Amino acid sequence: MIRAVSELPTEVRKQLIPGVSRLKVLREWRELSQSALARQSNVNSQYISTLERSRRNVGKHVAKKLAQALGVSMAILLAEQ
Repeated sequence: MIRAVSELPTEVRKQLIPGVSRLKVLREWRELSQSALARQSNVNSQYISTLERSRRNVGKHVAKKLAQALGVSMAILLAEQ
């Protein structure tokens, strides 16, 4: 489990900029499709798509599932950009 942004690879940290979905950056880093992440996290793939397009804010319950599936802390996933 990666607990701090500083533990992420440099190429991933460089992508964590304002206006870019952290969820999408982390999902792509783990080489997961939205469908694969949905299966691993038990979160609907359409909901993941909506979150990645920043049309909804992620709740803590869903964030916990997604963070676990991505192998990162909730703090990394939810950090302000």
